[in-house]
Order: sequence, then structure tokens, then C-alpha cells
Amino acid sequence: MIPGGHVDVGEELEFAALRELREECGIHIKDGFLEEFKVTVSILCAFESSTKGKTSLPGSSHLIVFFHAKVDARAEKIYTKFCPVEVGCGTWLS
Repeated sequence: MIPGGHVDVGEELEFAALRELREECGIHIKDGFLEEFKVTVSILCAFESSTKGKTSLPGSSHLIVFFHAKVDARAEKIYTKFCPVEVGCGTWLS
């Protein structure tokens, strides 16, 4: 499961990623910390997605950005609360 969404007007990319993580997974990272654990967030990769010919908008495209968050803790110590409307299930990857 990868939480995702859009960037609000005037919102920085990293803040949008953290907001979506909080909204969809119940994981709240604030000031570089998740509870008492230090978190490092960085861009993993980015690419442009074009919908030319697939929508009614001529030549529309958007940027897709994946972030990586490294938590200085064991995964079983971090609790999630998934949004049931958007997330069916999830698991930790290491």
C-alpha cells in the first residue's frame, strides 16, 4: 500500500506527502519525528505522467513523486490507523 494524493495549492511536496500519510495511514510525522522516533524523509524518484488522448483535456500531464521515509525504530513499534474509505490493508516493508 502506498498512500497518495494531490498537492494543495501553496503546499510543499514533502508536506503533502506527510499529510497523505497521516490522512490515509494515521501515521503522524511532525518536525522530523514519529512519536519518539527520528524520521528522515527524502524524494525517492519522480516522473511525468501524460494523459494525452486519454481524457477530454488536451495534452494534460502531471508529476508523480515518490518519497522514502526512514524511521529509526523497529516497525512493530509504530502503529497505524488506516482510513477504511481509501485503504483496504497494509503492511510494513523492510
